[in-house]
Amino acid sequence: MLALLYEKIVEYTTEILEERYFNVFYIMRTFRIGYDIAQSYINEMLENGVITEVENVGIGVSYKVLS
Repeated sequence: MLALLYEKIVEYTTEILEERYFNVFYIMRTFRIGYDIAQSYINEMLENGVITEVENVGIGVSYKVLS
């Protein structure tokens, strides 16, 4: 189940968001999961090279993927 959700999150960030920035709250709202779980998926995407850019914006961190 968790691997399937991870793949859906990767698909969402690479195909739907394309080259826009997103933050952990996009993932939380879209997939209705908690902050800790969403952040763990983002951390996994960072480790796997899915996320290509990290930027501090305002009070949070934004991430970017290149499709």
